[in-house]
Amino acid sequence: MKPLITDDHRVQLLDNGAAAARGEKRDPLPVVKLFTLDAARAVPGARELIQAARAGGTPVAIVTSAGPDWVHRSLVESLTLELDSVDLVVTARDVEDGKPHPAGFALACRRLDADPAAALAAEDSPAGVRAALGAGVRQVHGI
Repeated sequence: MKPLITDDHRVQLLDNGAAAARGEKRDPLPVVKLFTLDAARAVPGARELIQAARAGGTPVAIVTSAGPDWVHRSLVESLTLELDSVDLVVTARDVEDGKPHPAGFALACRRLDADPAAALAAEDSPAGVRAALGAGVRQVHGI
């Protein structure tokens, strides 16, 4: 399966990182699956979960209410994985409403051509759990 991370996401990641280095306003830290709110520190086992899912042919998406810079910090810096380690990234720039609105999870399922009822979400916040359930994801695991 071809990753759905666009060149636009990569450019936004670089642009946001440069802006932060200059002390300019960054996107807020989110509540996102597989990571804690504490400086995008990964939950133990997150890296292995992503790798095992991909190795088994299961598509992996990151759905966040934050911006692309947070995804870069979380995936590349914290987990030491490349952006193409996941199939899809949905950030605050891709949807109008953040969590607990279900738009991010609904978009991820549509782009992956996945039935939400057959999807699984790992969430670390009540807003994320509500968002996943609202999108029709029935297997939601709190971490």
